[in-house]
Amino acid sequence: MRAWRTGQSLIIGGAIVTAATFILAAPISPGPDTLALAAGDVTSADITAPRSVTYVSQIQSEAARAAAAASVPDVYDPPDSRVARQQVARAQQTLDYIGAVRADAFAARAQKQKDLAGITDIEVTTAMATALLALGDAEWSAVQAETIAVIESLLSGQVRADRIEEAKNRLPALVSVSLPEAQAALVTQLATPYIAPNSFYNEAATAAARQAAREAVAPISQSFVQGQTVVSRGKVITPADLEALGALGLLQPARRWQTTLSQILSVLISA
Repeated sequence: MRAWRTGQSLIIGGAIVTAATFILAAPISPGPDTLALAAGDVTSADITAPRSVTYVSQIQSEAARAAAAASVPDVYDPPDSRVARQQVARAQQTLDYIGAVRADAFAARAQKQKDLAGITDIEVTTAMATALLALGDAEWSAVQAETIAVIESLLSGQVRADRIEEAKNRLPALVSVSLPEAQAALVTQLATPYIAPNSFYNEAATAAARQAAREAVAPISQSFVQGQTVVSRGKVITPADLEALGALGLLQPARRWQTTLSQILSVLISA
């Protein structure tokens, strides 16, 4: 009895294997006008539309959405007024120190130059120290006031970290033309180190703006009329071409049923 069952199992197994072989080897029977094409293939003849069709092109729609998102620039927060206040306060401390050095009646000029060279925020050269010490009191008061004014003016607008040098380069143009050139140069030298970024990249706002731009793009429709050339002879097939051919029913179906059946038979054979 056991031998009989074993023989029966072998016969059934053999039959399954044989059937599987024929089924998996059997070609798909595409329609007479369907094509076996993939992206990257080169067409050997013009492919024309067998009928008129209009469809939503997912590929073109996605490309347009991606382009719309890419066109949205990075979003930065508005200027932070706290940065301006902080930088003005730092600048004022330095100016007060310079004023104290200038007013020191007990220090020789060489000592005053040495004291000015010790300022950490500003690189005070010998020439700059000499110019600062040579100013009259009224001139020094004008330089101090203008230094604070140009820092406030520049930091009232947007200063981004990636454009900090551009902002510093604009500073000389903000100095009042009523100041003599030498004093205006001192204002620029004193103010430049206190120009700092006050507007920062907002990742969440940027992502939201780009998503909104994507969603604003309407689906793109593609139409072909009967007899119109869809893909010209010698053209390399693109995903968009495949989409069009699929919408026209010109592509051969995938071997999905054979794959599924193969998996079933594999389970039965191994059982």
